[in-house]
Amino acid sequence: MTGKIHSFNWTKNPFYTAGVLFLIAFLFRVYHLSQIPMMNDELSALYRLQVNDFTTLITQGVIPDGHPAFTQIFLYYYTKFFGFSSGIIKLPFIFFGALSVAVAYLYFSDFINKQTGFMVAALMLSGQFFIMHSQTARPYAFALFFMLIAAYTWNLYGKKQLIKYFWFTVFIGLLIASTHYLAFLAFVFLIILSPLVYPSIRLKHAVYLFGLILLFYSSQFFIFYKHFAVGGVGTWLGKPNYTFIYSFLEYVSNYSSLLLFILFVGIFAGLVFIFISPIDKKLIYLLSVFMLTFCVEFFYSIFRNPILQFPSLLFAIPFGLAFMVNAFSNVRYGLLFPVLLFAFQTYALLIQRNHYTNFYKQGYLASTQAILTNTTSNTPLLLNGNQQYYFDYYFKNKDYIPNYVSTRIDSISVEHFSELVSSIQSDTIVVAHAFFLSPLYFETARLYFPKVIYHEQHLFNETMVLSKEDISKEKDFSNVKLSSKLKSFLIKPHEILRFTAVSNDSSNIGFTLYLLNLKDEIIAESISIQLIGTKQYQIACIETPPKNYSQVVKIEASYMSQIGSKLPINIKCEKGNGLLFSSILPLP
Repeated sequence: MTGKIHSFNWTKNPFYTAGVLFLIAFLFRVYHLSQIPMMNDELSALYRLQVNDFTTLITQGVIPDGHPAFTQIFLYYYTKFFGFSSGIIKLPFIFFGALSVAVAYLYFSDFINKQTGFMVAALMLSGQFFIMHSQTARPYAFALFFMLIAAYTWNLYGKKQLIKYFWFTVFIGLLIASTHYLAFLAFVFLIILSPLVYPSIRLKHAVYLFGLILLFYSSQFFIFYKHFAVGGVGTWLGKPNYTFIYSFLEYVSNYSSLLLFILFVGIFAGLVFIFISPIDKKLIYLLSVFMLTFCVEFFYSIFRNPILQFPSLLFAIPFGLAFMVNAFSNVRYGLLFPVLLFAFQTYALLIQRNHYTNFYKQGYLASTQAILTNTTSNTPLLLNGNQQYYFDYYFKNKDYIPNYVSTRIDSISVEHFSELVSSIQSDTIVVAHAFFLSPLYFETARLYFPKVIYHEQHLFNETMVLSKEDISKEKDFSNVKLSSKLKSFLIKPHEILRFTAVSNDSSNIGFTLYLLNLKDEIIAESISIQLIGTKQYQIACIETPPKNYSQVVKIEASYMSQIGSKLPINIKCEKGNGLLFSSILPLP
């Protein structure tokens, strides 16, 4: 008996395809799992797990956070069973982040067509935006997965009208509301606008759905009330400007000019299809879910309290991407275009963004590794972080007893920091931050410990190991006269320069450091600070903000008074930390 042997085509079965996409996405996210750093917000979540009962977890672990309770409760019980190892903690978030890629493929393939599903998945597979928030033990990976599952099950309900899909969407909607408020905002638009594309769905179905979700969510109303009363994330986040959406699309495309161009071509073509061709309601639906979510967050941030940042659009951007790439869904040769998108995105991730080096070496992990490698356990540590616990998280498993002088430098004025540093008897100190610190603190410490033994700058991190060992001369200092300008400095795109001016003036005259453009217009200034310590100094410091274009600047120092002695002002220029915010900005 003979029969035909049929070759298996994995792309014909959507679930086999989704499985392959999940495996690829998982590999991108789990790479060097043990080396992925815990970020500030993750360590904050772990710090808020140090409670003895569930009630305290809610009052001290959930309410101060500003996010709904699900992720913190999950971490509370998960760490009880599996411990606090960073790799173990991140693993479920990586799993659901990778699973989101598979669900996105299933949903958009079924809702629009297979080609669009492949292209959205291709952009999510190796997009730094999606990878980074899968590698972070925060609500984002869970909420993105829940959002896409909700879209998939609601799509099945719209097509088949089976009550099981309705109730499953109620359950998933409850999880979304319990995980991230802005994910639930996108979910609201997903449901409310669905009658536009599903003839069998009426507005009353959405009313029933939300009524049931609110009923089950009612036990969490007091948490929502506490968070809504605050209204936003605090003063550290500024109001967005009108170029935000462009910057966001740059970020989503891994700052690849080619990918960004493709997305804008897709946007233009999609709008043409909507307004010139016969109206495609599915395109309107996808665009509306993304744009309405963006607009609510944008105008809330303008008129109420800033909440709009790149991660807040994570839950709506898959719908925006589907709109952008749909125009290419009729390109011939099957998988060729999705594969090209994946190749461009992967090249940008590995080469242009250098994700696995830059993102993996940052913050508290980078600071503690530098300290462990370059100091002994008795070296005085002057550190800046939110909590000592964040540094201890990495120190506790090493044979190293940290000699903390301070773990919150920015709570000390520069003047008193100078007094503190000058009183240290050790020959070596460490000054480091794992989130942010004014460069004035580093430069002040260098007045008393002038020898730089070790210096590194990474994402959200700068570490200096300093010694009292004398050096002959500071060759990078330029001695200038009053009101004189140094040479011009060319600053490359997204590069940061740090200008420091010092005078050993004990007469309290003081001076001002000015940064000027080529038209001699002042673009930044810093008034000198009189330091307290074993020696008397005046110091001022300016760091140039990162720009997306080259710029030429000049530096000037002048005394604020013409009375008294005129001692020289010494100015030096060094590279600042251009990597500081490059997880969300282009690399210098």
